[in-house]
Amino acid sequence: MKTEIRLPLGLPEFEILKQSIRNQKIILDVRTTALPVHCPLCGFSHVKSHDQRLRRVRDLDALDKPLYLMIHVRRYRCLNCGEVFQRVSSLCAAPQASDPSSA
Repeated sequence: MKTEIRLPLGLPEFEILKQSIRNQKIILDVRTTALPVHCPLCGFSHVKSHDQRLRRVRDLDALDKPLYLMIHVRRYRCLNCGEVFQRVSSLCAAPQASDPSSA
């Protein structure tokens, strides 16, 4: 039996990609909606998508289960200076050493 859930996130800077329950944990895959305006190093306004990283953030319990946000952090490359950067969010500013597959 597959359990489908729909939880409002209440964080306007993120969009929900997928919601699931695994190992008695609620997992929400999300990504930021805001695009970078300019390079933080040189200020150039032309950037292109470089790659993405996955960050796991523990949130408050929901439905009496632990809730984890799997944040897909997009990284960009400046077309002027070559700097690779991400748009910083207060939820995923610093990477952690945990393995996201263990969630």
